[in-house]
Amino acid sequence: MCEPKKPTSMDANGNPSNNKTIIRQVKATAESRRVSCNRTYTDYLKPDSCTLVNNDDILWSKRVWRVIDSREKINQPFFYSSAYNKSLWEIIQLNLLKSPDTLLAYRALDKKKPFASPMAAPFSIVDSVDAAHVVGLELMEDWYFDRVRSVMDVKIVGISPLVKNTSGDSLNKFTNLLWIYYPQLEPLLKPYYFSFKCDVQRYSFDDFFWKRRFASYIIAESRVMEHPASNVPDRHKK
Repeated sequence: MCEPKKPTSMDANGNPSNNKTIIRQVKATAESRRVSCNRTYTDYLKPDSCTLVNNDDILWSKRVWRVIDSREKINQPFFYSSAYNKSLWEIIQLNLLKSPDTLLAYRALDKKKPFASPMAAPFSIVDSVDAAHVVGLELMEDWYFDRVRSVMDVKIVGISPLVKNTSGDSLNKFTNLLWIYYPQLEPLLKPYYFSFKCDVQRYSFDDFFWKRRFASYIIAESRVMEHPASNVPDRHKK
């Protein structure tokens, strides 16, 4: 009389497996779960800063300049400085003086082309400006509609610290100190956290920009005659 065949265990690929292999797989799964549990809350909030959008998939785009005022209460994390927290300008200042090859600074000569004139180290203007003198931030953003994902998305292109205008020009209250290419600055902001209304959830400066946790107002936007459709930023290209 033929004995019934014993059930054979199968692995994830459908191959026969013994009990020892199953035990190893279970241990590996438990170890991966243990490692994932050690991650902090902010580790799950990191944006994908390398999202590539095909140039042909952009149906509409517009460049916008906006100002983040330090007098707004919600914007205080960007400007608050203490022994335990660094303001955004102090982070920029530290990286410009410490590693000028990693983070480049550009002269604020033309707002439409802010990255045309790079500054050479040493940055005397960077070292002479204190955090208390920075009263705002100016962002240059690209808003666009991606037809593949059917979403309106935004990408910060540049950021500029603002100081009070002392030249006597009543039309402009603020003066651009310099311009920073934000994709270079973005990875440098992730190690710096700020506890916002909760001691458990800590947000990095990159999270504040990504989640749009700031108040601002638009001061300028691109026009059709000044921003042709062929002049699409390189970040939209694969």
